[in-house]
Amino acid sequence: MRALSLGAAILAAACFICAGAWSDTGQLYSAEVTAAPVGAPGSNTWAYTAYNTSASSDYALWLLAIEVDELCDVLSVVSPPGWGADYSSQPHFITWIYFAGEVPAGASASGFEATFSCQPLLQTYSVMFDNINNPGETPVDYGEVSIPEPAGAAVLLAGFLSGGALILRRRR
Repeated sequence: MRALSLGAAILAAACFICAGAWSDTGQLYSAEVTAAPVGAPGSNTWAYTAYNTSASSDYALWLLAIEVDELCDVLSVVSPPGWGADYSSQPHFITWIYFAGEVPAGASASGFEATFSCQPLLQTYSVMFDNINNPGETPVDYGEVSIPEPAGAAVLLAGFLSGGALILRRRR
């Protein structure tokens, strides 16, 4: 039992440490995009949230682009208020542009949804920023969309439960 809880705890810690090491947070301009499936299983609809994780308040996010496998076409999109979307130029690529302003550092934008013709195996993002103090500078950040994995949460929960059971057993 002890080996199982220790193994689960080490695996869970390694997953979270690796995820943090791959993140761009702390850079002058950086972003993170997360996605979660929406609706019934097999609906192939995803909801996205874009986080402006820039270390400098000079950088405001104004464009979000999602690209999926070439085999999955975009069927429809939903945009949050103030955002416009284009997915007609490439069938597996969506671009949202914020016409009502920009997302400042430390803030997030949600309400982006896309429905695809199949379940995407790979989802990447591109975001563009405006430098408030230098209007001509528009840096870009790229990455893979973070998709919460139920198996990782299950491993973490199993580690906590077995560790808790071990503590209760020792107290009795």
